Formats: sequence, structure tokens, C-alpha cells
Amino acid sequence: MIIRLLAACFLMIFPVTALAATLEAPDAVGVGQPFQVRLTSEAPLDGASLEWMGRGTDLAVFHTRDGYEAVAVVGVGLDDPTGDAVLVVKTVGAEGVQRLERAVSVEPRDFPVQKLTVAPKYVTPSKEALERHRKEKGRILEVLHARTRAQYLKRPFVRPVSGIVTSAFGLRRVFNGEPRNPHKGVDLRGKEGTPVKAFAAGKVALTGNFYFAGNCVYLDHGQGVVSVYVHLSSIDVRRGDVVRAGQVVGRVGATGRVTAAHLHFGLYVLDRAVDPLPLLD
Repeated sequence: MIIRLLAACFLMIFPVTALAATLEAPDAVGVGQPFQVRLTSEAPLDGASLEWMGRGTDLAVFHTRDGYEAVAVVGVGLDDPTGDAVLVVKTVGAEGVQRLERAVSVEPRDFPVQKLTVAPKYVTPSKEALERHRKEKGRILEVLHARTRAQYLKRPFVRPVSGIVTSAFGLRRVFNGEPRNPHKGVDLRGKEGTPVKAFAAGKVALTGNFYFAGNCVYLDHGQGVVSVYVHLSSIDVRRGDVVRAGQVVGRVGATGRVTAAHLHFGLYVLDRAVDPLPLLD
């Protein structure tokens, strides 16, 4: 009885507080590169959210053997400013709302320039084609703007095809002397009909045949992460399907505005196109 009373008095004088959550992220990251964020807490978390360079998403929190954890992938877009940036994560638990900050230095990168001479039709699409593209772009943006809390991402990630990179992310192309937007994915060599594998588990958010992209598949991996598979000869999944990492989603092709078979593989995080290859290393 005396021991219980002493223990109660001790708790009144020295109240037990939940251990603070910790936030892990790299000190520096280059323009166009993705990076992983890890939140851990020994105390229970009811929820968490992330903010990075003006955009954010709710995080999926999981109960682990050592406590609670949330993992996210974010990145720096090609047009984002360099210099110091702040990653902010807010947690909700028994102690209320906790704000964690992590300084990340965004470093500049140089990207190659490729000058090509091509048929005029590849430089100046018709008015009808541009109108079609405008409508298709609206459907794509709906997918990229989505923020589903479900978290399908789990390492190791899968290279969609084994072929070498033939056009790098961020490549600045000049067609017939006219500059074009930088390359927002990587082109991987592959023969017509080669199976294309899902980079990670996810839900099929969009499929279809588009003017520039040809046959394509968009996978929503949750928390604002979307992978894209473009110029396919065939599509092997349907919208709403949940696929596992490494599952075949289509076949390499040459559909859309291309001159030879290959896979254009893209990755978007919080609406930003980033280089997917660093996540495959």
C-alpha cells in the first residue's frame, strides 16, 4: 500500500510524458531527385501529415514492433528553387499536435541537351491533336493531384524492364531548333512485346490511349506517388485493379508520338516529376 502511494506521488511530481517522435530525411538532395522520409514514435500516433515545398499529404501510420512508423517518398521538381527548404511533419497523438521540422538543402544539377532533326509533324501537331491532348491532360492531372492515404510503397522497388537508359530524366530536347519541355521520365530500351512490370504495389488509377503517350498505365501508390508506363503495345490491367510489385501491367511498344519501341517510365510525387532511377539503386 505504501509503495503504491509513493508511486502515485512520484507520478504527480514527475509526470510521465510520451517520447517525442523523430523525423529522418537526407541533409541534401538534387533538383529532380526523390527521397524517402521516415517518421518514428514510441508513443501511439493517431495520424500524421507532411508538407514539402508548398504541397502536402496525409501519411499512413503503422504499428510496428518498436512503436509507430510512417514512411513517405517526396522529391524536388525540375522547376523548384534551389537552396534551403524545410520539410514539416505534424503528428496527432495523446499529447496533442506535434510539429517536426527537418532542413533539407536543394542542390542544382546540370542536365544534358539533345538536338534533333525530325519530321515537322513531330514538332507542330494539328489543332485537332492539340485539343485532344488538352482533354487528355485534364484526366491525367486528376490522377496526379489525388492524395490517397493508402500506402503501397515498400522496398525493394522493381525496375519495369531491364533495358539500359536511352534518354535520361531531365534531358533538354531541341527539335528542329525549337526547345521543348525537359524529359519528365526515363526511356528504357526494350523490344516490342517485352513485359513491363509494376515499379511497386499500387492501384491502377488510369489507362488509355493518348495522343503523345500512346497506350499508358498510371499506378497510384498512395500519398501522392504515381508511376507511369508509356508507349505500351498492350495494356494488361484495368482501372481499379490492385497490383503487386513486379506484376506485368503491359508490354513495351511504340504507340503515341515515338519512332521506335521503348518504355517511357515516369514517377510523380506530390504532382512533381522526379527521376525514378535513384529509388532503384
